Amino acid sequence: MKYKFDIKSLILGAFLGGVTVFSVAAVTSGGASAWDHKIISGRLGKTAHPPLAQQLEKATAEGWEVVSAANDDGYPFLVLRKPK
Repeated sequence: MKYKFDIKSLILGAFLGGVTVFSVAAVTSGGASAWDHKIISGRLGKTAHPPLAQQLEKATAEGWEVVSAANDDGYPFLVLRKPK
């Protein structure tokens, strides 16, 4: 059986595939720019920073939500976000 190469079908398939990919990308990345981000950190000992728990309470009262938490050599920090 001999396969026949149809250029119109190839172009149409590529076009529809591209439209699908870009449509999905536009829908899923549309909310990415709709966030403000903020980092708060807690320090041990005497510093100008208020305690992390106090900063977190204030931030959540302002509408921020925690996205990620990490620790850098004993200094915890939180990444927060809220809608723009």
